Amino acid sequence: MAFKREQEATLKPGDSVEMRSPFGHTYRFTHLGVSQFEALNRIVSAATVEVSKDGKPAGIMTTEKRQHVDSFKRPTFEPSTEVGIRSNLQEDIYIVYAGSVEGTEQAVYRFNINPLVWWVWFGGGVLMLGGLITLWPGGGPVTRPRRAQSGYEVTLVGAGSRE
Repeated sequence: MAFKREQEATLKPGDSVEMRSPFGHTYRFTHLGVSQFEALNRIVSAATVEVSKDGKPAGIMTTEKRQHVDSFKRPTFEPSTEVGIRSNLQEDIYIVYAGSVEGTEQAVYRFNINPLVWWVWFGGGVLMLGGLITLWPGGGPVTRPRRAQSGYEVTLVGAGSRE
């Protein structure tokens, strides 16, 4: 988390914001617009962002704000957010759509660049695998050859026979 980069921005369609990653890459996030539509049991506001890395197109990411509704279109829960995520071995990009400004196409975003997240998950998997190997049931009890202490062995009197 020490190398995490975070920035908030309010963007109109066509506006951009730039961020520099811990690895020296420059990301440009360009707000394309906000669309609203109805799904089965929710009303969705989706914001679309074009991403470029070091001046080269890196794709389009979408993040959503969802309001679940009942059959009369009344809100049933607090709105939920679907985060836009792009992940690779080096860094993860998270885009969070916080909402629109007064119902316009102007959107409020939070952009996060988190380095080496994949490696944290990989390390957790290695740790779990090592734990399973350690706890795996083995053969029978381990027997050790009997050894005399201090170089000699003592036999107790009367322990050998009962008459």
